[in-house]
Amino acid sequence: TGLIALVTIAVFTAWASRSLGTKAAIDSANRRATLTAHVAVEPVLDNGILTGDPQSMKRLDDIIRRQVLRGTLTRIKIWDTDGTIRYSDETRLIGRKFQLQADDLEALRSGETEAGLSDLSEPENQYEEPAKQLLEVYLPVTTQQGHPMLFEAYFEYSGITEAGRQLWLQFAPFSLGALVLLSLLQVPLVLSLARRLRRTQYQREDLLRNALEATQEERRRIAGD
Repeated sequence: TGLIALVTIAVFTAWASRSLGTKAAIDSANRRATLTAHVAVEPVLDNGILTGDPQSMKRLDDIIRRQVLRGTLTRIKIWDTDGTIRYSDETRLIGRKFQLQADDLEALRSGETEAGLSDLSEPENQYEEPAKQLLEVYLPVTTQQGHPMLFEAYFEYSGITEAGRQLWLQFAPFSLGALVLLSLLQVPLVLSLARRLRRTQYQREDLLRNALEATQEERRRIAGD
């Protein structure tokens, strides 16, 4: 029973720890996207990208390709409020118009960062690898002239889950070791309780035997009388 309980708790702890690790990695992706949007992109974002001005587009593209696209961050899109993609490192998407989803509009309205698994069946994701899961993070940004836009960053979800797994592995030895140590500390207590139960059982057997002998002796005495 103790072994079954130990395995059950260990499995639940591993699952919960990995889930928390993945959540922490998603939060880290949110922070990275927010920092990228406000520190790297907004300072070079001007209304020139609304008209496709070559200098504005080149300045933005240089920053994104040299400083932003690295590691698990694989795609950047900057949307206009009408659903037109004004910039993407996938140049075939620039200038194309798609319907903004409810989450996108909510991010524009609330000013908060939103994140979720990308639906690769959507038309705007037609150039992504269908077998690769992506985490998309989007938040509002503004041009230097104050025009609102939507910044969208795509992260490889395998990198997110791997980060969660690595975070779990860092704490697994401590959590599982603590469970094993707790179980080992309980062994002497269990053995002691078992010995006490055994002694109590022996005492009850002795009392029962003495009672039976006394009863038989009393019967013989009465028979003798």
